[in-house]
Amino acid sequence: LEVRKIFNRFSVFMCCLALVLVIQAVFRYYKYEFEGFLYYHELVSPLELNAIYVSYLVSFCFLYTLQDIEDKVILKTIKLLVLGFFLILLSSKMILTITIFISAIMVFFRIKRNLHRLILLGFIFLTSVLILVFANPIKNRFVSEFNTSYVEILNEKRFENGRVYTGIEARLLQVRVFNEIMNSPKKFLLGVGLDASKKEIKEKHTRLNTPVRFHTYNFHNQYLQIFAELGIVGLFMFFTSLILALKRAFKINYLLPFMIISISLFITESVIWRQRGILFFGMLYILLFTLDNQNE
Repeated sequence: LEVRKIFNRFSVFMCCLALVLVIQAVFRYYKYEFEGFLYYHELVSPLELNAIYVSYLVSFCFLYTLQDIEDKVILKTIKLLVLGFFLILLSSKMILTITIFISAIMVFFRIKRNLHRLILLGFIFLTSVLILVFANPIKNRFVSEFNTSYVEILNEKRFENGRVYTGIEARLLQVRVFNEIMNSPKKFLLGVGLDASKKEIKEKHTRLNTPVRFHTYNFHNQYLQIFAELGIVGLFMFFTSLILALKRAFKINYLLPFMIISISLFITESVIWRQRGILFFGMLYILLFTLDNQNE
């Protein structure tokens, strides 16, 4: 099928991109002796990309390749190793966790031979353990979240200069800001207006004395973003569109992982409020409804 060929070629392209960026990161590491070049945003900084959105694409390619039964075994294995390694280095906590979870489910239910199933599940488990047990920047990104101060973030009237925020704390701040913005029935019903939340977010963060970069952040949550700007009416329409897409994805099953990743990522990122996000999500969302059931 033409769609599968496109996805296969896109996966190969992402593998090539991964190899180029990793090789370049290694050279930068040996030149400057800074291991940060090997991970997260620094890994994709030569192309001025965002690690989370690149992880979104890589995760889709990885999971598509994992369930593709038409690909040659050797090529499939190479693609999975390259994409999996690249995804780990990108170290997006949400996407990495969801990808591992979906991979384990796919291996358990889709692979028929018990030996192959056991080997792949063992590999996934061993990789996860190695990441979480041995000291490395990826482990540190997960461990640092345990230092989240929930009470302080939700109740402090003004934060100290130079305070360091965990990823959860930064997003909890946006939940707090959202709660303060939605202070009238009109806003609750229809929101503050499309893209009109920026000014109010900046005002709230200025009062809280948070880092300047926070003042230009969106809500980092697609559901809150739509609720704040389009109200409960917009949120209802958005949930309806996701439910219809999820129902459709059970028929075009190789796009089901894409929908699960997207719905999960919407919790921590305003994906379709960013150009990179809306292009990828929009194209696959449209494709989901234009494919017929024969493309399963």
